[in-house]
Amino acid sequence: MRSFMKNTGRYIVLTAFPLGILTAFLAYYSIDVIYWDEWGIASLLDKFYKHTLTFRDIFAPHNEHRIVLGKIIMLLNAIYLHWNLYLEIAVNVLFAAGTSIVMYYASQKMTGLDTKKRSVLYFVSACLIFSCSQHLNYIWGFTMQIFMSVFFNMLALCLLVYGNTACYFIAILSAFTATFSFANGMLIWPIGIIILLLLKISSVSKIHWLKIFLWLAVSVFSVWLYFYDAGSRMGLSERLKYILTHPHMFMILFTCYLGAPISVFRQSAALAAGIFGLALQAFSFTEIIQARKLDRNILFWLGVDLYVLMSAAVTALGRSSSIAATMTRRYSSINMLFWIAVFALLFTALEIRRKVSLKWYVVFACLILSLSVSEENFIAARENYEARAVFKEQIKAGIYDNEHFLREIFPIREGAKIIPLLRKYGVRNFENAPENIVFDDFHPSGFRPDYVQNTGFSCGIDDIKISDGEFLTLTGWWKIDTFRESDRLNARSSIILYNGSAAFEAGLAPMKESKAAVFRVKKYSSPYEMSLRGYFSGNQLYTGNIPAGEYTLFLKIYAENGDCHMSQMASCNIQH
Repeated sequence: MRSFMKNTGRYIVLTAFPLGILTAFLAYYSIDVIYWDEWGIASLLDKFYKHTLTFRDIFAPHNEHRIVLGKIIMLLNAIYLHWNLYLEIAVNVLFAAGTSIVMYYASQKMTGLDTKKRSVLYFVSACLIFSCSQHLNYIWGFTMQIFMSVFFNMLALCLLVYGNTACYFIAILSAFTATFSFANGMLIWPIGIIILLLLKISSVSKIHWLKIFLWLAVSVFSVWLYFYDAGSRMGLSERLKYILTHPHMFMILFTCYLGAPISVFRQSAALAAGIFGLALQAFSFTEIIQARKLDRNILFWLGVDLYVLMSAAVTALGRSSSIAATMTRRYSSINMLFWIAVFALLFTALEIRRKVSLKWYVVFACLILSLSVSEENFIAARENYEARAVFKEQIKAGIYDNEHFLREIFPIREGAKIIPLLRKYGVRNFENAPENIVFDDFHPSGFRPDYVQNTGFSCGIDDIKISDGEFLTLTGWWKIDTFRESDRLNARSSIILYNGSAAFEAGLAPMKESKAAVFRVKKYSSPYEMSLRGYFSGNQLYTGNIPAGEYTLFLKIYAENGDCHMSQMASCNIQH
């Protein structure tokens, strides 16, 4: 009992500072306005009240993820607590705290380090786990899925390494929960097999072969269930094909993913940090292997390391479109663990080699922590808060701003149709929301086909579709030889629908060159051709207020100098 109280007191003392900073941060920047992917949960709420909600809706993939538990928590919150997003933020913190407890337990088990060095190791862990650089996850209730996946993965790993037979079955349940929290939750299954085999081979623990076979059987069932009726929608074949033909890109994405949290998410710095972290791990493993020191502690941190390395590989495959997508702040709750594992394995390797003074551990810890902190975190959090606050005030005042909604709240126009439903179902802050959302994208135009000038102007459509007979979604590229680089980045563009007698025009959203997907390069003869093109996007333009019929699409581009260019693109059929 005395030992328990002592450990609890030490945990509270070491956790108080980073958790206190995070709590103050969240108190200032949190706001209860649903944001981006959360609008998908709003559609489930509508189905619930219409009595059409099924388990298939809950189990259905969200992008590449089966977020079953997260959907249930958010849906219950919306039904019974009028969607109190502060509660979801608290859930995020609680799962992060659970991960910190697992890390504290594992750090205290490292008998090769004295108490002070174990405390330094855990303090670094706590600072990274509760880091404000994860602000996007902490202030966004929807990302509880990521915190769940991390916690249940770490709990399953800890129970496998340090637990008894009863803990083994809890580990299986935890691994199953992690699988249906976030896509990389599945990684615990191969990691578990590796850890169980190493425990068996090294004679660290008496692991019966039956446990290994049971773990393997449950893992096969879980993975099959995860991909059931979902493989084609996840687009794995195309992504794998791209990675196999661009292996150097895979290595860059993989390394940047690892280095992102201590590089303030800058690409060049992330690449250097990732290489540095991998070099430290290579040194640590070399020392550990040479010393033939393989115990439970090493196996736990090896499991943590494998979890992040496999996550980096999976993310590099799934987000092969760009480096920026691989380094998104949403993954920071996962790749932060890489640096915790780096610390633990490095401390172990240094103790094997020779006793190192405590001050060098502190110096190295301060260096890494300082690299993971930046004013940009607070700037980004403030911008996110302000954008959502504007929408909150608009909705409370009964106003709908289409441009702000698409740019800051949810990039899919059709989502705005849910706003009246949120008012109907009593969701917080939507009491005065507009009862009807009116779109006015297309307006009559004096366009005639003889206005078109094709000299030096070429364009193309990457994707065009019409959904529900109401929304036209369009993405494509354009190129004008006489345009300057600033023209390509800042040009205004619009789409014109012409049916032979009347024309209707709507503006298009520009796509900056920085957002152009990396895989676009393979479509063209050289990267230079891609850089000379401008990109546009039609974010579900509403066609309900124009007559049905066959239309020809024309693209209009305005340069900064006032020049106007138009070109015929394609045809489409508008039906209501």
